[in-house]
Amino acid sequence: MKTITIKRPKESFNKHYAYKIFADNTEVAQIGNDKEININVTDEQQVLKAKLSFCGSNKINISELDNNATINIYGNVFLNKYSPLAISVIMIFIILFQYFTDNNIIKYISLFIASCIFLILIWFLTFGRNKWLKLMRK
Repeated sequence: MKTITIKRPKESFNKHYAYKIFADNTEVAQIGNDKEININVTDEQQVLKAKLSFCGSNKINISELDNNATINIYGNVFLNKYSPLAISVIMIFIILFQYFTDNNIIKYISLFIASCIFLILIWFLTFGRNKWLKLMRK
């Protein structure tokens, strides 16, 4: 049996949510903002992962960890903090171009950009959902 220390730094985003820690799809702990916990994992368990709602993190092989290993868990700053703001600002400009310009070329370009943003959002919520959190060995 191994003891693993998991540290979560203070974050301004996701601060009201606890990250769930899973070992082979079994929840072993929850960690709050600016907290440190110790978990015990058996030698039979193979993968350590963190989740927030339906989003997750990368996987770490437990067999590669030493006893008393330390793992830091971070939220992805770009996906959690900056991407909603950037997408919102771009969408506001697109709406303004759609309704307050008479130039059809600008309307088509803004419609194309809006379609690309929609596809990026779909990617974030499907294929990129396991990149919202990061587990890093210290």
